Amino acid sequence: MKTIVIPVDGSEFSKKAMEKGKEIASIVDCKIILLSVSTFTFPNFPVESTEYAKSIYDDKNLIATKAKELTKNYLKEGKESFGDLSEKVETVLLEGNPASKILEYLEDNEVDLVIMGSRGVSSSGIHRLLVGSVTTKVLHMAKQPILVIK
Repeated sequence: MKTIVIPVDGSEFSKKAMEKGKEIASIVDCKIILLSVSTFTFPNFPVESTEYAKSIYDDKNLIATKAKELTKNYLKEGKESFGDLSEKVETVLLEGNPASKILEYLEDNEVDLVIMGSRGVSSSGIHRLLVGSVTTKVLHMAKQPILVIK
């Protein structure tokens, strides 16, 4: 086993997935990729010439920028949480639909195992019937083995 990808979103379940990754990395010589997907992107529409329209557009960009900064900080803290094993950890930040971007990353890179939480921060409605929508999509569409953490 050479590379383990751990999709993280700040949820308790992704923190548990990082703990499991840390446990495995302490036993097996492997690289850990902490992967996060920022969903705070907005389409680029032409901005009307009114000040109000410009301020809304500026606010959206500010929110997206702040979300990226927070996610980068979370990834940095996640890497640091591996302690002595942090030299084995890389971080990746992508933008877009979480399930699609995770699947694209898995398709484009050599990955031996994916460790992910059963639910993320956006799960709702009877806890998404115990498994979140992102986890469900990755579980069913990825070619790699998936370890789902409860």
